[in-house]
Amino acid sequence: MRLVLVLKVIVLSLAVYTGQAFSQNEELSIKLKALDVVKTQEKGGDELFISVSEFPAQGKPLHYQIPSYPTHWLSKYLVNVKDVVLWKKQSSTCMPAELLITLVEEDFEPWNMDDAIGSLELKIDCVNGKAVEKWTIPTQKSGANVTQQGNTFTFEGDGAKYKATFSIDSNKTN
Repeated sequence: MRLVLVLKVIVLSLAVYTGQAFSQNEELSIKLKALDVVKTQEKGGDELFISVSEFPAQGKPLHYQIPSYPTHWLSKYLVNVKDVVLWKKQSSTCMPAELLITLVEEDFEPWNMDDAIGSLELKIDCVNGKAVEKWTIPTQKSGANVTQQGNTFTFEGDGAKYKATFSIDSNKTN
């Protein structure tokens, strides 16, 4: 009887231990570390947001607006915009995805449409079960110009110019 009880305790302990070991997931997040104004489009300042379109390898595309509608950032207060999570995914296996990240100057419809100041693309591939990220600058059809220096991108379009610094963080979660 005592041996059976000891064996049950050992089996339950192993089950709890292995359950915790396999329940660890990886969380991948994209953060806007800083957004700095070089030149505004409008004399009184700009109203900005970031549009993120996610194209997963499987499933339907998703769209996010940061900050969420109807909120926006005023260019004169961008010094307060720090460490903003733009996108995150948690998974026990690596999942490839493509993200299109666009800096937008918001205008009020129907008289004036929003202006895309520039876009960049982040491609997440899986190599040996680990996420590998690659930034690219797509061809800008709107006349916008985006340049890259490390994780800092300069968006220049429609008379405005902004610098955005991003980070990609990978964390293990339980």
